[in-house]
Amino acid sequence: MRRGVHPAIREERTSLIRAIRRQARALGFSLAEIGDVLKGMSGDPPAPATRALLEDRMARVEAQMQGLADLRGLLQQRLTEVCALGPQPAPVAPRGSS
Repeated sequence: MRRGVHPAIREERTSLIRAIRRQARALGFSLAEIGDVLKGMSGDPPAPATRALLEDRMARVEAQMQGLADLRGLLQQRLTEVCALGPQPAPVAPRGSS
């Protein structure tokens, strides 16, 4: 009798792999690069190229985060300015233009 992984565990693993792949792809990793990174998670030291790849992606993410923080500050400033003006009346249509 063959004993395999319980279907619920298999589905959980599949979901986890899909989530990792989505996140890694969002960071610009190719499938081959994702494989290299996952191999490095086995306890062996990562290959120098994999380490350089991760450092490069980390720098990109940090730059994106700074850009988003700057954008958030700008949006917050504009929102504060708009709210300081108070509610704006709705435009009134001219009479007889229905």
